[in-house]
Amino acid sequence: MIDDFGKLEQFTGDEAIRTVLEDHPELKILWERRHLVNSPVVINNINPILHILIESVVENQIMQNDPPETELALKRLMENGMLRHTARTVIASVLVNNLFDILKNQVPFNAEGYSRQLSVLGEKVEKVGRNDPCPCGSGKKFKHCCINKFRYAWSMQSRINSQQYRIDEKLILGSGQYATRDYLESAWINDPILLLENRYHVSAFLQKNGDIEGALMVLKENIDFAKSLGEEGLIKNANYDLLLLCMSNKELAAEGIELIDNMLLSSTDENEIGCLRCDRADFLEYQGKIDEAEREYESIFKDMPEWYFGRYRYALFLENMGRKNEAIEVLKQLKSIRNKLDRSTYNAVITVLEDMTK
Repeated sequence: MIDDFGKLEQFTGDEAIRTVLEDHPELKILWERRHLVNSPVVINNINPILHILIESVVENQIMQNDPPETELALKRLMENGMLRHTARTVIASVLVNNLFDILKNQVPFNAEGYSRQLSVLGEKVEKVGRNDPCPCGSGKKFKHCCINKFRYAWSMQSRINSQQYRIDEKLILGSGQYATRDYLESAWINDPILLLENRYHVSAFLQKNGDIEGALMVLKENIDFAKSLGEEGLIKNANYDLLLLCMSNKELAAEGIELIDNMLLSSTDENEIGCLRCDRADFLEYQGKIDEAEREYESIFKDMPEWYFGRYRYALFLENMGRKNEAIEVLKQLKSIRNKLDRSTYNAVITVLEDMTK
């Protein structure tokens, strides 16, 4: 049946993969563009492509009713209170343990043993002792047979019974951008925050591996998803993720300008508006439109005469243009009106000025 992980794809099918990706929409673009990545697709020690393949093998078994024990196990687990996706993942955990046995011990896949193990899933066998006969019917002691293969499945079932929903059945590719690890570990399997977080880390992986177009697609998808949720904080976070991608890749300057123009339509905070307009000027500079960038800064000074951080940003722009002396003069002027600057702007001015005049 299955000899190694490299042959998994032949034991699934397009329909099965589509079904799995419906449960993992944040991985769809990564799956479609996996052939563009030269390195192994590992994100924070997790291989999401392998995750999709394993689940797809199980889904294909359910669709083909081969072995029939897979669908029966799915039904029992769902009758015990699991979501279909969770139940499929529990079955996948049993499959994975069998696959590791193949790789570790270099033995053929034991289809009969796998079917016996599936026949136990969802049954009430939690009280089986280590030295009791294994409930799979192999004739071996439990400790010498399926105890490790069922440990995950039974711990999941006990959590379902006690309503202690944890992350074991979920795919978490990272944390910190939209939520803490603790939040994600206690979140429901289809929590939208989890999808936003996962997409961010998928995008970061694609960017790191040179697929800037793919990274852009993923973050745009995140923005659309955040908008569908209607939460302004999530929309802003998704927008800034894309803005940072554009700032890190000058070829995305046009995308950056379009994004900023959209963000300015809903922004009311003066500091945010000023920073976005400075970013817009920098994107114009990336495109070689130096005169337009200069006019953007002049417009900022006119519209926001007391927002002095904009002049600091202008000094950085001048230095980048090779106009260091002009940049120094702007910084000196800012230093001379220290009482009008907030602390962070003043400290930034002093630091850059000292560096330019060394």
